[in-house]
Order: sequence, then structure tokens, then C-alpha cells
Amino acid sequence: MNIIFFNASKEDFESLKKIHHEAYRDIVIKQFGSWDEKLQDDFFKKTWDSKKHIIGKIDDKIICYYCIDKEGQDLFFSEIVVSPNYHNKGIGTKIIELEIDKAEKESKAIRLQVLNHNRAINLYKKLGFVEYGTKENYILMKWSR
Repeated sequence: MNIIFFNASKEDFESLKKIHHEAYRDIVIKQFGSWDEKLQDDFFKKTWDSKKHIIGKIDDKIICYYCIDKEGQDLFFSEIVVSPNYHNKGIGTKIIELEIDKAEKESKAIRLQVLNHNRAINLYKKLGFVEYGTKENYILMKWSR
């Protein structure tokens, strides 16, 4: 699977919001009991920054996005979102390994937070992230060498 990554533009807002909602709907319902479309629209809009989001495409189709930024001495994944149609195809692994390679070169750790009921926790553990705490509805995880 040949995936191409590039910076988002303002025109990508609606496409990425759709992927966000598709990817989070089941997790949010499992963890919180219901899905509120307006609330989720607001969450996405609040975190949207086309300058920080990186999009993944396969055959001109947007299939994922992520956002990683410097936070203190570490890097922080604020989002890793893969369309459910592309789950279990190695996309999340590819994103994380790409950023781990960069972090190693910069001697930085990578942190993230993940909803308690998100099955991506298993992927993060497999790739070397360890739990270091909790925060409200999230598990805090960190990768370092």
C-alpha cells in the first residue's frame, strides 16, 4: 500500500472532519454511551489547524491524518486518525514508525493520550509506548529510547 503524506490545507477541513467522526463514533459510544454530532463537530473544529495536520492519501483518496507537535522537550501526538475502512492495514504503524524515526534523530520522546476504550492502545504498546498515567478519560503513554 503506497501512502503519501503531505500537509493539510484549509480545503481539507470537511474531509478530515468526516474521517474523524467515522473513526471516533464507535469509541465515543462505547466510552460515553452516546454520540453527539454537534459536540464532535465542535471538538474537531477546536483542534483543527491546517498548518499542523498531516494527511495520508492512497490513490488520491484521503484515508488518515495526524498531528504531532513539540511540547516541552518531547513530541506530542494530539491526533492519529485512520478511516475505519483502512484499519488493520498498517497505516497507524507506518505513521508512528515515521515519527519515531524523526524522534530518534532528535533524541526526543513521544507522548500521547488515548481514550480508555480505544483499541489503538494495543498498537501503541506493540510499538514501544508505555503507560505513565491517566487523565480523566485517557491513558497517557510515552515512547522513548
